[in-house]
Amino acid sequence: MRMLKQFYFLWICLLSTGCLFAQTVPKLRIDPANAYGGTISDYFDQVDYIPLETTKESLFGQISQLIITDSSMVVTDDDTKAVLFFTPDGKFIRKVKTGEQSYPRIHYDRLSHTITLNVYNFNTEKTVSTHYDLTGNKFGDKTVFKNSSKEGRMPFGNNFFLASEGCHYGTDDKPKDSVFNLLKVYRGDSVYKAFLPYNQKDNPALCGLVGGIWPRYLPEQGQTYVATPFDFNVYRITTDTAEKIYQVVFPLSRTMDKEIRETKNIAMIDSLRKDYRWRKEHIITGISNILIKNNYFIFKIDAATYSWNYGSENSKQYNFIYNLASGRLSSIERMLPDSANAFLPIMDGFRASIDGLGYQDGFFYSSVSALRLFTVKEATADKRPVYNAIMQNFFKQGSRKSNPVVVKMKIKDEKK
Repeated sequence: MRMLKQFYFLWICLLSTGCLFAQTVPKLRIDPANAYGGTISDYFDQVDYIPLETTKESLFGQISQLIITDSSMVVTDDDTKAVLFFTPDGKFIRKVKTGEQSYPRIHYDRLSHTITLNVYNFNTEKTVSTHYDLTGNKFGDKTVFKNSSKEGRMPFGNNFFLASEGCHYGTDDKPKDSVFNLLKVYRGDSVYKAFLPYNQKDNPALCGLVGGIWPRYLPEQGQTYVATPFDFNVYRITTDTAEKIYQVVFPLSRTMDKEIRETKNIAMIDSLRKDYRWRKEHIITGISNILIKNNYFIFKIDAATYSWNYGSENSKQYNFIYNLASGRLSSIERMLPDSANAFLPIMDGFRASIDGLGYQDGFFYSSVSALRLFTVKEATADKRPVYNAIMQNFFKQGSRKSNPVVVKMKIKDEKK
């Protein structure tokens, strides 16, 4: 009878939240300094180059945003303040100008087959949202928002949306002693779930210096991934749950000083924000672009500040592939082109470091400027690269001033 009572007590204890043991998660100890390189064909078994058609109307500078849909490629260019629609093979369809003093951003809803263009105007401090079909035909009325929270929600399917609302507070503002959730799930216009609570007063450094997170990749199979800043806890997000599945542990020398992370001194945080003393190239503030496929944990480092050029230095490695089974870490920046992709690069420029690789329906995407491709072509002539018909025509008909080239890659099916 006594044993029965003990068992009953234990069962009740396990059911109650107060007696549950804290769940431990695997720690991924990652040191970017030890990342391997290798060749591109070691990791990607398909690399396709898709030139974006260059005409007088379609000519633009560099890709600020790239969205891949079933029937188009949509890009934004912050320099020319335009959104351009291309076919999947790179033929130009149409261009939408967003006007000066604007900040255009696009979102893709796969369920409604809609591209939503959100244009923030720096003068009015308002955002105008316009909807287009996948080839750039406008439909519906414009919607004006006084903030960027509603139109920035990520479609999660079945009228669910994921919003990153964060806990950020402005310079010279006092942090509030209240809970802010970094992520919220909406069903229609109503909050359905709220995840990752933070208190500005208890976490003034995180909320003041970083302020939030945002999952880069659209949900796949009903889930996406995020990691919290500073502590690098990785969560699998669904409409109903935020499950902590890993913690990434970086070398102490690459993380924010404990004095800053844990300070409650608001004057100190305001001072840091004003003079950017905490923004050092080697400091990792978070990780994003997280995707888990087979045994690959793929992610991008969020740096306090980014380098303007490529290099083999540890602080200039941002995009990684970590093999969960073997523990092998590889840097995409350190991967070398080989004969399989005609010795051409797969990433290019400052924007590539900030954004990392895009992902859609099993393929990764990036872009390379025409200038870089022509420069590499000349530099590798002695290797006698074999170009496919598309790139032969690009080098024959194009020039260093042509539009960028989209790179489409499929990662190897690594299961060991």
